[in-house]
Amino acid sequence: MPPNDFGQRCHMIYFPTKENLDSWKALAHEAKLPLSKWIIAIVEESLESPSDEQPASQDIQSLRKENIGLRKEKEILQKSLSERETELFKLRYGPAMNSRVGRLELDSRLIALLQDGCVWTRQDILEALEVDSRDVEALQTITALMQRLEEVGVVIEGARGWKWKKS
Repeated sequence: MPPNDFGQRCHMIYFPTKENLDSWKALAHEAKLPLSKWIIAIVEESLESPSDEQPASQDIQSLRKENIGLRKEKEILQKSLSERETELFKLRYGPAMNSRVGRLELDSRLIALLQDGCVWTRQDILEALEVDSRDVEALQTITALMQRLEEVGVVIEGARGWKWKKS
């Protein structure tokens, strides 16, 4: 208990850990000050010199707003990319599906996808190619494409979807 002449000027501090207390004592010793005077000096110094940095709560709030904005932008860009991939898919394979004759060039991603040994549905193939699997024209195109590949003998259709035919 402090002497009575300290009156209402006394306050007890509990440190989070013993190591924290020891660290502060060492810093006060280096400054050649008792711990209480060192703490007061550090606090006064931080109050007198306004920091150019924003308080952490403002930093966190601004980062959250930026994060929300970036997420929205990412969502918009992903939707735009999916729309473009869908259009590209329809333009690449749509005309070839209308005529059953001639050469058909396949995307290397599609070939790699089919050759992995799994059974693929129309929707799974389109999603793997980042094409909108709800687009009716894209669904019709992938169906016609897979049927043409089956006619050529490179894929087989099963009850659950298409699979690459092993040579």
